[in-house]
Amino acid sequence: MATPEASGSGRNGQGSDPAVTYYRLEEVAKRNTAEETWMVIHGRVYDITRFLSEHPGGEEVLLEQAGADATESFEDVGHSPDAREMLKQYYIGDVHPNDLKPKDGDKKPATRMSVDSRRGGPASEEEVLGRQALSGFVKFQQKVTLPKMPKIKRTV
Repeated sequence: MATPEASGSGRNGQGSDPAVTYYRLEEVAKRNTAEETWMVIHGRVYDITRFLSEHPGGEEVLLEQAGADATESFEDVGHSPDAREMLKQYYIGDVHPNDLKPKDGDKKPATRMSVDSRRGGPASEEEVLGRQALSGFVKFQQKVTLPKMPKIKRTV
C-alpha cells in the first residue's frame, strides 16, 4: 500500500491533492505479477488484477507492462473511448509528484525502475536497452512505408 510518504497527506509542501493517494514508482514496480498487477497510465495508478482475464488482447500484453508506466503502450494501441471509460474503475491513486516525468525544459530525468517480467526482479541494463530498441523498431515500422523497388532487368 501507499507509504505515509507516498500518501496524499498534503504535508509534502508540493501542492498535492490531499484527497488522492500517491504511490511511488518503486511501490508500483513491486506489483508486476498475475496475483497483483498495477500499472501507470498518464500519471495515474491502476490495479488491473481483476481485469487480466477479461482483456481482449490477452493478459500477456498487460503483464509485460505490469509494474511500470504503460502510457506509451496504451496510447500506441489506440484504445476506444469505452476502454478509457472502463479504466476508471481500476484507478487507485496517482504517481507521487516527485516521480512524475519532467516537463519539457526540466533537466532532471525521472527515475524509472524497470522490471524483468520473468524473474520479478530489477531488469538488467541489457534487457532495458533491448526493450527500448524493440520498441523503437516497432514504432519505426508503424510510421515508415518503404517504396516499392523497381524491377531490374537481368542481362546475361
